This record gives sequence, C-alpha cells and structure tokens, in this order.
Amino acid sequence: MNVAAASPVLSDLASPSAGSGAPHGHDPRCLVVADVGGTFARLALAETTPGQTPRLGSYRTYACADHPSLAAILADFTASLGLPVSTAVVAIAGLLDGDVLINANLPWTVSLSTTRAQSGLQELQLINDFEAVALAIPYLQADTLVPLNGDADPAQAFPALVLGAGTGLGA
Repeated sequence: MNVAAASPVLSDLASPSAGSGAPHGHDPRCLVVADVGGTFARLALAETTPGQTPRLGSYRTYACADHPSLAAILADFTASLGLPVSTAVVAIAGLLDGDVLINANLPWTVSLSTTRAQSGLQELQLINDFEAVALAIPYLQADTLVPLNGDADPAQAFPALVLGAGTGLGA
C-alpha cells in the first residue's frame, strides 16, 4: 500500500481553491513529496493540515535516466506547479552517508547540499525509501495488513515488517 492509496487524492492541489478546506486558524502547508528509485522518480504536491490526512495531487513521473540530476527533476516539478513551494521530502533508494547518497543504480550522484542549492528549495530532506514505507505503517488501517503467521489477533500489537524489491534487487 502506498501513501497515495491511503490518502484522499486531489486532481490538482495547485488550484487557487486548494487551501479552502482548511479549518479556521490552520493554514495548510504545501510541500513536494517524492519517491525516487533507480528507474523512476514519482512526485506529488502534498497539502498538510494538522490533524488531517495529507492530500496529494499534481502527480508526475520522471524517468531518472532522462534528467541530469535529482535537482533538475525537483526544479522542473516545482516550476510546473505555478505556486511557490520551498520544501521537499524525498524517499530515495540508497544510504545517505553525510551529504552524499550511496546508490549504484541512479544515473547521477546525489549530494544533499548541491541538490538543495540547484533545485531552488529552501528545505530538503532525503530519507531511505524503505524507511519512508516503515514510517507510514502506524497510519495504515488494520484490514490492509497481512499477518505472516496467519492467526494473529488483530486486537494485539505485533512488530511490522516492510518487504519489497526495487531496481537494486540483486545489484
């Protein structure tokens, strides 16, 4: 299950009325969210309001090999939105070691500071893609989970496991 499947989907958060559903005193915050693998980068605009499920829209998919850098993808996406967005969170395949992402499957090197500067974003966070999935587990509905032992009592809390394969499988 991905975040998009768990969240209400808007056709276009960039519309002028996108923020009109926010409760009084709680201005929504828009940020770019992305899932970057070795082959594709999938981006969306997320509208977050405290106490509400994030709303996602303005989806776009980029082939990583067709772009010179992650910064170029982020800059293109934010420019296409038609509204100022200064923050992005990117779930990306690989391991962040200091400022540099270690990933043999991307067509370019990723530096956090360089990507932030070249994309025009003020705030940028890179997290491992499977870490992002694991962080979403507490927000999933119980009926979307599959017990591995077959007879787990859904009323009890058990450890959760994230399994998956991406471009890096077997690399």
